[in-house]
Amino acid sequence: MDIGLIAGSVEIGGWDTHEGQPARFKTAVEQLSTGLGSFWNDLAAYHDRLIIVMMTEFGRRLRSNRSNGTDHGRPA
Repeated sequence: MDIGLIAGSVEIGGWDTHEGQPARFKTAVEQLSTGLGSFWNDLAAYHDRLIIVMMTEFGRRLRSNRSNGTDHGRPA
């Protein structure tokens, strides 16, 4: 629609995987990937002017906890 949009944002929840992370994380990443791919394809005419930035609000520790999830990371 070329309405002059300069910046936009999208928030997706469900990333706080303290338990059962393998299946939940896989589903979330697939949904994110599909959405980003569709967005990129829809804006093909603007690829030379388009920047996509992704960020998270917190980190994770590397090892799983007892419930097969990961807890919030912290500096060593």
